Amino acid sequence: MDPYASALSMARAIQEGSVTSRQLVEMYIARIERMDGAALNAVIDRDFKGALLCADRADKQWRDAQTTTGEKIKLGVFHGVPMTIKEGILAKGFRMTDGDPLLKLFRIPKWFSHEHARLMIEEGGAIVIGKTNLPLNQCDWETNNPVYGRTGNPYDITRSPGGSSGGAAAALAAGLTPMELGSDIGGSIRVPAVLCGVVGHCPTRGVLPSWLDIHYGRGCGGGCLDRLARKLLDPIVWMARIGPMARTVEDVVAMLEVLGGDVAESLCRPKKDSRLLDYRIAVWRSHDISPPGQEVRRALDKVVLALQAVGVTVDELKPPMDPMETYTLYLRYLGPFCSFLGMHMPKEQKQNAKRGRAKDSFPSDIRSPFWEMDYAGVNGIPEGTQEAYENAANTWDDYLKTHYDVVLCPIFPCEAWPNASGPRDSLSDAKVLSRKLVVDGEDRYYGDALFWPHLSVLLGLPAAGFPVGFTQTCGLPVGLQAMGPKGNDFIILDVVQKLMEALGTNKFQPPPGFA
Repeated sequence: MDPYASALSMARAIQEGSVTSRQLVEMYIARIERMDGAALNAVIDRDFKGALLCADRADKQWRDAQTTTGEKIKLGVFHGVPMTIKEGILAKGFRMTDGDPLLKLFRIPKWFSHEHARLMIEEGGAIVIGKTNLPLNQCDWETNNPVYGRTGNPYDITRSPGGSSGGAAAALAAGLTPMELGSDIGGSIRVPAVLCGVVGHCPTRGVLPSWLDIHYGRGCGGGCLDRLARKLLDPIVWMARIGPMARTVEDVVAMLEVLGGDVAESLCRPKKDSRLLDYRIAVWRSHDISPPGQEVRRALDKVVLALQAVGVTVDELKPPMDPMETYTLYLRYLGPFCSFLGMHMPKEQKQNAKRGRAKDSFPSDIRSPFWEMDYAGVNGIPEGTQEAYENAANTWDDYLKTHYDVVLCPIFPCEAWPNASGPRDSLSDAKVLSRKLVVDGEDRYYGDALFWPHLSVLLGLPAAGFPVGFTQTCGLPVGLQAMGPKGNDFIILDVVQKLMEALGTNKFQPPPGFA
């Protein structure tokens, strides 16, 4: 079977008896062993023996279902289909280190599992063959860490696949897996999706289980651990979300249904014969913090022309409030999260934050107010922040529900860039965020690109990263994000599906050397 086939088509083939789960698992094992060498380095924690045992069990279950009389045995949507999961997501049978030598030393038990992984395996019927690489502590758009090393982009191995779900996107693009679970708090699903030409969805907050929905296993004080984790971590990780990634929108939709269960059933659904013309669509082209480069501007123009060609009137978005207000709030809430994950502040930088002089730690010409993050990380969230957040959430919620079903905008200002040189062993926020990114020949501060992911993360809005095509200069994937009101997940994905069909990007084009 084609390794680039959709996960749903593989599931159908298993159900029809034209292929076995073992055959699919063996196919991906062979591809990983042959193609995933030191340069790509996407699937970094592998359990091929365990995956084959699960495949044999899945095949037996299918055979039993064919011979059972009376009540039919129900098999999962993805019964017997292989998948991979981001290393920073807990999955039974696998280690989780976050790429951090300290966590590797601590050895989080292998029987801990996020609810999302359990749902894909137990309810969906999928088989996890391995885990994919990520940046140190999941805080970068380059995938490199001291435990597993660097991951390359399959379209150009010297460039970044994005992050923090960079190994996930690279594995999908290289045909090493048909579906993935990623996570997002700063574009970590959507940025790698567009840089590697795949689809990634950050769901409405609350639709899927939370980051803290973890199964600790019997006999290890799971109840106590759960209460302690929620008390300590809920104020820190509440913005983080886990979501589906795949090469097709159909697979992402099916994964979302498995992961969301009854809650997903209650979301807005597109009409049976929906058209792009049925939707209210706006485009948000630019902002002074992070103006998109030429290739991303071309992608925006391309999408607008495709919409206009079928009669859609595309509005230019007029934000209902200054986006800098929400961006500042986002950075404040991000401060405790980054401090918890180990973003090590040099002594002087920490002292600056304590003295209310956090701004002194950053270059004077940086566009983003990152000192807000430093201040909140050291001193706590400033008074009045929660009230400002509630006002922003209500303002945007009312605006989007009243005016638009979908907003199209950049998720990152440029295509994949050359990986930074040298090993990655520090998470000093000033060091990472002040790194330079070249956009159209202009040096930009790397961290300013946080502007585009921030709104959906802060306000809990659904947003999907999707491919629009390839750059004219280097032939690299380029894409955008589609964002909308809370609960519009399936509406957004329907628009993305129809746009990809109109643009011809619904048929995945494998990277040279990986076909």
